[in-house]
Amino acid sequence: MSVTTTVKLTAQEIRAAKIDAAAARDLTIADKFLVTADRAADKANRTLEAKQVIAAQKAAAAQHARSTREDAVAKKVMAERELLAAQQAGEKARSDAQEAAAAKKAGAQQAKALAAQLAAEKKAAADARKAAAQEAAAARKAEAQAKRLAAQEAAAAKKAATQQAKALAAQLAAEKKAAADARKAAAQEAAAARNAAAIK
Repeated sequence: MSVTTTVKLTAQEIRAAKIDAAAARDLTIADKFLVTADRAADKANRTLEAKQVIAAQKAAAAQHARSTREDAVAKKVMAERELLAAQQAGEKARSDAQEAAAAKKAGAQQAKALAAQLAAEKKAAADARKAAAQEAAAARKAEAQAKRLAAQEAAAAKKAATQQAKALAAQLAAEKKAAADARKAAAQEAAAARNAAAIK
């Protein structure tokens, strides 16, 4: 099934087409008038000498018809030229309109592509900022965990040192007490020995 494309004519083309049609009608009428006049002239020439005046008049009418036809032919030529010029102008106007529409479409497509590119770049920048923020947050979290672990380790070391110092102090106190007890026992033994010697 073929699709018929409707071509919108310009006002100049329509006016030229009307002038051309009118000139064609004038030419047709002039041709008919010329044929009729020629026939009448031929008939007049074949009549009696008494009708020579009428024949001359009809010959003049035929000549007038020829002049009229020549004018009609000239008008037809001018109308055809004007019609051709109007058609060419119309074709150029339609071509310019198509080119303008194509340029507008290309501009819209380019603007759309640019907008899409800018949106993609904006999204990529937002993603990069988000990733950087996440990395910074992860780094802060890792640093906080490291600080907390270090603090825990320091507290454990401090506690261990305190416990070790306490155990050492208890050991020293026990050793000091044992030494004192040993001296006391030795003194008691010495006193007992002196008492025994004195009794003897």
